[in-house]
Amino acid sequence: MRLKLGPEAVKFHPILWANISKFIMVGRLLMFLLPKTWSATASASLRQPELFGDTGKWLKEFWRKLKFMDIIAIQKYVRISPQKLRVVVDMIKDLPPTDAVEKLPFVGKKAALPLTKAIKSALANAQVKGAKREELVFKEIQINEGPRLKRGMAGPRGKWKPYQKKMSHIRVILTTKVKKGEKHGTKS
Repeated sequence: MRLKLGPEAVKFHPILWANISKFIMVGRLLMFLLPKTWSATASASLRQPELFGDTGKWLKEFWRKLKFMDIIAIQKYVRISPQKLRVVVDMIKDLPPTDAVEKLPFVGKKAALPLTKAIKSALANAQVKGAKREELVFKEIQINEGPRLKRGMAGPRGKWKPYQKKMSHIRVILTTKVKKGEKHGTKS
């Protein structure tokens, strides 16, 4: 006779089921707390050997990545041409992001509004990741072409005059400042 160990087994063996469920809970807890031995046959496992083999190296790498993290914000399908956006980007690319957000409303260009939104989104992402606003700088601001809406209007003698409404994709990447004596992105 085969013993069933499920909720239906409680009717028959309530004490046995209580002990087994406690054992399963403790086993699951220990599975995540104790380091796992890594073998060549366990390649399908989710755990990586460097996370559990040497905790000191893993923590050092974690803090290095946290110190030099990249924060990305993408705004797609902005209904303004990339050429108009690039003029405004050239004005602010050397400023800190917080100063850029303060100065963009006074530029007097339509392209300043979607660019401000993208930079504010990147600053919010940085705040979620725990970076300080004062330490952030622009790593890059990309203005890429999006799809074009093909439109047209009537011309003289019944002709059709086509034109295109261009769209843009804005990609803002912020990074933390690199202090003198620190290396960024190099293996030692």
